[in-house]
Amino acid sequence: MENPFKGLDKKDITKWALVGGVGLVILVMSSLFTPAPGGGSGTRSRTSSTPPASPTSLTQAEQGLETGLVSVLEQVRGAGVVRVSVTLTNGPTQEMATAGNGGMGSSVIGLQGAKVAGVLVVASGAGDPRVQEELAQGVATDLGIPAYHVDVLPGK
Repeated sequence: MENPFKGLDKKDITKWALVGGVGLVILVMSSLFTPAPGGGSGTRSRTSSTPPASPTSLTQAEQGLETGLVSVLEQVRGAGVVRVSVTLTNGPTQEMATAGNGGMGSSVIGLQGAKVAGVLVVASGAGDPRVQEELAQGVATDLGIPAYHVDVLPGK
């Protein structure tokens, strides 16, 4: 078999390798932005099938988080009466799997969590710096957010 690079110098080989590499990158990138074909049986396409969170679902998600946090934070020694306000930037969305048949027979395969923008805690015992720090750390740990997204204020 003959050498396919015979007669080409190193500059030409480098140019062709670069052109091939760029072509490969373009091919891979275009496949990322092209929707998967929804056809044959047994195919699964993962998409976020729920529309962007409506104000009511966002409010419901916020209220659910607030209720859970209050029940946990009231257990902190010295916290007293606790009120919590959670602000979300977007609500939870569902990931759906569609099995062939033009979308018939879809099922939930996962939930994408809501993103917490900030949390305000008002506690009657938060006048004590130790309690204030414990409440802030409790919220940050429970929600998996940085402590600087949590504000704890003393209440009545």
